[in-house]
Amino acid sequence: MPRLFHVITPLIFMFISFLVLSNKKLKDIYKATFSVVPTAVALVYTGIFLYNWPVAVYGVSGLIVFGIFFYLYKTKRHWMYYYAVALISAALLYMQISGIDI
Repeated sequence: MPRLFHVITPLIFMFISFLVLSNKKLKDIYKATFSVVPTAVALVYTGIFLYNWPVAVYGVSGLIVFGIFFYLYKTKRHWMYYYAVALISAALLYMQISGIDI
């Protein structure tokens, strides 16, 4: 795959996520459910790019998850957002530790 594709894909996910999460008409449950996808994309891309350095995968992924939690805390989001991020983070961490490939 060309490197440009790897840069454009997360940008598209970020743009669509911004549109969905900033929509005032959607309920929090739908937005929290949708937030699983961009979180998973960010963590999976981190795992793909830093595959040869497992410590870096854990460190950068931890920073990403911490950043998301910090953003949710600062914007005073509903608890469902925290749950969605924690659930997908725990699932991907388990997959990384146990050696399951995507």
